[in-house]
Amino acid sequence: MSSRTRRMHRLGIRRSVFLSQLVMGSCVLALVVLLLVLNVGVFAQYTFFSGVVIIFALTACGAVVDWSRLPLWTIVIVPVLDIVAVTLMRIGQPSLAVAFFYILPVIWLASYFERWGALLGAGLSSVLYIAVTASETSSFGTTDVPRILVVPITLALVAVSTYRAAARNRAQRVILDRQSGLLETALERSKKGERLLDEVLDTLPFGVVRMNDSARVEFANRAYRSWVARQTAPVPGDIGYRVYAADARTVLPEHERPFVRAARGEEFGESVVWMGEPESEVRRAYAVAGQRVDVTDDSTGVVVVARDVTTELEAVKARDDLMASVTHELKNPLTSVAGFVELALEDPELSDVTRRQLEVVLKSSDRMLSLVTDLLEASRARAVGFTLSRAPMDLADIVRDAAEAARARSGDVELRLGNLDDAPMIADAFRLRQVVDNLVSNAMKYNRANGSVTVTIHATSDDVKLAVSDTGVGLTESEMTQLFTQYYRAPSTRNVGGTGLGLNISREIARQHGGDISVHSVPGEGSTFTVHLPRSGNEGEER
Repeated sequence: MSSRTRRMHRLGIRRSVFLSQLVMGSCVLALVVLLLVLNVGVFAQYTFFSGVVIIFALTACGAVVDWSRLPLWTIVIVPVLDIVAVTLMRIGQPSLAVAFFYILPVIWLASYFERWGALLGAGLSSVLYIAVTASETSSFGTTDVPRILVVPITLALVAVSTYRAAARNRAQRVILDRQSGLLETALERSKKGERLLDEVLDTLPFGVVRMNDSARVEFANRAYRSWVARQTAPVPGDIGYRVYAADARTVLPEHERPFVRAARGEEFGESVVWMGEPESEVRRAYAVAGQRVDVTDDSTGVVVVARDVTTELEAVKARDDLMASVTHELKNPLTSVAGFVELALEDPELSDVTRRQLEVVLKSSDRMLSLVTDLLEASRARAVGFTLSRAPMDLADIVRDAAEAARARSGDVELRLGNLDDAPMIADAFRLRQVVDNLVSNAMKYNRANGSVTVTIHATSDDVKLAVSDTGVGLTESEMTQLFTQYYRAPSTRNVGGTGLGLNISREIARQHGGDISVHSVPGEGSTFTVHLPRSGNEGEER
């Protein structure tokens, strides 16, 4: 027990004794004041006066004595002497019915000292009352028994009731103390967990900010605070600065800024924003995400996580620049190789062995040229985007032409054309042919032996859906989440050649047309890629 707890315990005992005796002293004081007004002569009775003095003296002792330093049984002396004092007052003035004052020490003993206190208080009071009353009766008969026993019976009932009530109170206090202990333990554990969480968050290299449902920042970890204190470049939460989109050139509208979205209680996945003016040398890029959290039933907030990805993006840009430079230098010699091999194959004097060897060289050079073209296309798209040449066209015609060209290299995979709705639309026919070729080529390349590929078109008055389904190996959930990432190759398809750029390029083309590409796949059963395109060319912007 701590010193503070012991001090509070001592104060509790002193206060309890004093308050219990104060009730008795107050009642007797009220009687004394009343008697002084009405009948001063009663104080001439020595026994009555002695009883009053004893009660007042005991009240003073209750206030002065430090009962916590004495044995517990010594407290019994006070209510016992109260009973004796009431008896003296009863002897001195039988007509005042001061016997009812016995109730106060009886209640005190029964509530404070439990069962034996109830027996002592009721028993001692009853014995003294009966003895005094009997001594006052000159001729004692059976008719006097009920009159004498009324007070003892009342005192016994008071003692029993007080004891039972005190027992219930003690039981409830024990339960409350246990619950209080559990709550204190839980609170301390919660505080420790909160401190541990703060320490863990402070060790993270990225910024973590929690905003409440009033858009006020309640917590920011050390990394975010250091960004703010550094002041070499603005951070995503700063106001008064322009925020740029992932292309580092487009200014984000106010309502699309990450912290503004979080202030609205909006959840959003990781998105890249740039802080600092384009000509600034201290521009920083941050990947920011927001997640709602429910603190209580009626209180929510948003946790914003921001990562400084400037170095990563600069490394990616350096890689892309190198890739673009290398692929550009490779394309010209590869084109020359393919051209001269085709010329050589036209020579009628070639032997069969040489012709087969040159055909292998031509296929390999065509494949390398296709890979280089994909790399150049991806680099160009990241740099300036796709340039679309929109014109009236029919997607069904493009699909038929693409299917006819693909059957020549389909091998043992069957290519089927399902329902092809007429799909006249305003779009770039060259780019959409690139999308169809890519999806059909992937469906055949990643299919199983003797599998099939089915292409369908469903057109409505507003949009067109092109679906390419295969019976291949399928994709897992984790693979589908990264499928459209540049250079990503699903683990289940890495035994087949490719750059991991085709789907990314196809999706960018679809998005430039105001549409998108979705995928549904079941591992072991196959995949379906669906291209959603608007019928009108107004949804997308030419770049």
